[in-house]
Amino acid sequence: MPPSAPEQIWAEMSDSPNAHPRERWSPADTMLGMPQRGRGLGWLRAESDPAAGRAALLQCLGSDPCWDAQVEERSLYYGTSATGLA
Repeated sequence: MPPSAPEQIWAEMSDSPNAHPRERWSPADTMLGMPQRGRGLGWLRAESDPAAGRAALLQCLGSDPCWDAQVEERSLYYGTSATGLA
């Protein structure tokens, strides 16, 4: 039976590991959206709120937001962030 509301369709799409990153990412200016995209501003925001920064980083590590691993590589960004937030 298909979902009855657009919100349910969105939830199904965003939970799918094969969904396009725009369907899995948080808004670009949020604490989670910045590290999902590898934005340096995410690090600066995480320094000002380490607990939220660690939570966002753990979510990125648990569910890799990269769309193409050959093009997007964030291990240095995540590793540096983890070391700095420890």
